[in-house]
Amino acid sequence: PTETTNNAGGEVLIGLYDYTGRNNELSFQKNDKMTMIDKSDAEWWYVRHNTTGEEGFVPYNYITIADSLETKP
Repeated sequence: PTETTNNAGGEVLIGLYDYTGRNNELSFQKNDKMTMIDKSDAEWWYVRHNTTGEEGFVPYNYITIADSLETKP
């Protein structure tokens, strides 16, 4: 069985803006895809970058859950 971290959803996330992380934060670009690991903190979510495999905290308001993103023509 696979273990999950507290409040892990495994949702796919998409970057809304470019973000440059510091310390234990994760840097990403707009439209980068990440996977949720832990969202127990309301403002900083712990994610894994789907391309680089790196993990770190990202500000929740810089990303969106892929299922909730409306596609635009």
